[in-house]
Amino acid sequence: LSFLFHALCLLFQALCLLFQALRLLFQLSCLFFQALSFLFHALCLLFQALCLLFQLLRLLFRLSCSFFQTLSFLFHALCLLFQALCLLFQLLRLLFRLSCSFFQTLSFLFHASCLLFQTWCLLFQAQGLLFQASCLLVQARCLL
Repeated sequence: LSFLFHALCLLFQALCLLFQALRLLFQLSCLFFQALSFLFHALCLLFQALCLLFQLLRLLFRLSCSFFQTLSFLFHALCLLFQALCLLFQLLRLLFRLSCSFFQTLSFLFHASCLLFQTWCLLFQAQGLLFQASCLLVQARCLL
């Protein structure tokens, strides 16, 4: 009976050691899972930081996009302004060409008027010569 109790005691001690080993194994598993939990938490924080970085980059790109859109509108406005100035200069060129034609026409008119006046002057001179010739004829008659 003593041997039986001793065997049972050894069996219980072995079971106790087994349960202590299992307890230690469960504690190690718990530590392992806690380490995994911290790792996953660290990864989660890393992914949140990456998400914030990407949101910041998105905002930066949206701002740069707005900046480049503003530049695009500015360049388009400048292009329209330069096209308007080009049309204005073409209009002024046409106006100057019309003015030049107008002044050339006036010049031709004045030249024609000058020629007309010169013609009248020659006619008056010819009339004066005819008058002098008629005077000479009258004087010649008087002498005869």
